[in-house]
Amino acid sequence: MREPKAFVGIGLSSRCSAEELATLVAAALTEAGPLAVAGLATLDRRTGHPALQALAAARGWAVTGLSPDDLQAQADRIRSGSDRVRALTGSGSVCEAAALAAAGPGSLLRLSRRQSAQATVAVAVCGGNERP
Repeated sequence: MREPKAFVGIGLSSRCSAEELATLVAAALTEAGPLAVAGLATLDRRTGHPALQALAAARGWAVTGLSPDDLQAQADRIRSGSDRVRALTGSGSVCEAAALAAAGPGSLLRLSRRQSAQATVAVAVCGGNERP
């Protein structure tokens, strides 16, 4: 059986290290189960973050940047949100909303927000790929 195609949504502070992000993403993917990761997604102004770029380069994943409006469009589909995040980014969620937006219509969260000290991650599978 083929592994479902998925996107990893990432929210991170300017202080997040490459090691912290790589460790968090690896743990999230282990928890989410077998997946074919199509790429990483985040807030557009974070796409150049060194930790994100290091992870993308090490794993051969593309990085998709999404506007606050793109993220906010997922508001009714996210499982966790924050007024603090909304004040900082213009959207109540970054990682969950980014994963869902990048995975496209019909996508589903496989793993809701997981966090470390300086980052959050979530995993969404593309529509038609979710296991029962």
